[in-house]
Amino acid sequence: MEKISVFCMFVLLSSNVAALSCLDEPTCGAGILTQRALVADAAVALVEAEERLLSDFDRFHQAAKQGDSRAQYHLAWMYDDGAGVSQNDQLAIKWYLVAAEQGDIDAQYNLALMYDKGEGVAQDFQQAMSWYRKAARQGDTDAQYNLGSIYLSGDGVTKSHVMAYMLWSVAAMSGDEGATIGLNLIAKEMSAQQILEATLLAKQWIADC
Repeated sequence: MEKISVFCMFVLLSSNVAALSCLDEPTCGAGILTQRALVADAAVALVEAEERLLSDFDRFHQAAKQGDSRAQYHLAWMYDDGAGVSQNDQLAIKWYLVAAEQGDIDAQYNLALMYDKGEGVAQDFQQAMSWYRKAARQGDTDAQYNLGSIYLSGDGVTKSHVMAYMLWSVAAMSGDEGATIGLNLIAKEMSAQQILEATLLAKQWIADC
């Protein structure tokens, strides 16, 4: 686990602030003192934030090992983002997967996103679609939108405007603006019969969920 070097940041910021403050010669001394006080406050805030992150990491790690899916998700996110711990895609995927298998919707989406983008793992559209679909079935509009985008692009799946339109319709019904814009665009490339088919599929999707 790597800690933020707050002291080094403080020294660097103090030096830069002092140099900038001296450009205002009549109030140079007062300016330096004021700015250094602000930097000191910022340094204290950084230390406190770091301590909170370390505390959160320890708490999530303990709960994750005991099977808590939300803790597993938060732990994965910390590894994914490098928040309070060294960034590690492999450990992020490990904990996202454990949480996703327990049905955690956020873990399912983030795991799908990593497979979709090839972050920390070989790009795999089939895996991405599988996890997007699980999250989409639970009502995640981002997952619904991204799954529709895969059908529209045909990456790892047979290209289908009908499936894309269906999924974006479901997302749009939940207020996803990107899906609404996408519907208007792809509708121009579809026949009335295709739109009707997609609309009926969307209604069935909602009924099944």
